[in-house]
Amino acid sequence: MNAGDAGLAFAWGLASGSGLLIGAVIGLYANLPRRAVALVMGFGSGILISVIAFDLMDEAFGHAGLLPVVGGFLGGAALFTVVSIALARAGGRHRKRSAHGPDGANARAIAVGSIMDNIPESIVIGLSLIDGKGVA
Repeated sequence: MNAGDAGLAFAWGLASGSGLLIGAVIGLYANLPRRAVALVMGFGSGILISVIAFDLMDEAFGHAGLLPVVGGFLGGAALFTVVSIALARAGGRHRKRSAHGPDGANARAIAVGSIMDNIPESIVIGLSLIDGKGVA
């Protein structure tokens, strides 16, 4: 990979991650109704499930076969489960509610979840550029 490709990958990663920062700022400073928050979360969940089911899993299976895909899927699920349990024990038990938790536990839980989601996502975007096919 040359410097131009690395710069392009960085720019796309920055662009894809900017939504997280914009959403965090809105979440911190805007007093959104619970219904609006639920609508955005439901929409995002539906998009994520659709992308995984119809695009990423099929492409991963075509490139690597069944065992690496299942291993990655189960490994990611195990990591999210372990981190979720750790966050609940650290005071983030009610992190899925829109009210503030004790000592910012809800904010920490959301930040950790977002980081766990966005790092692999940014890696996938960068790797898609290596193929020379552009951003998928």
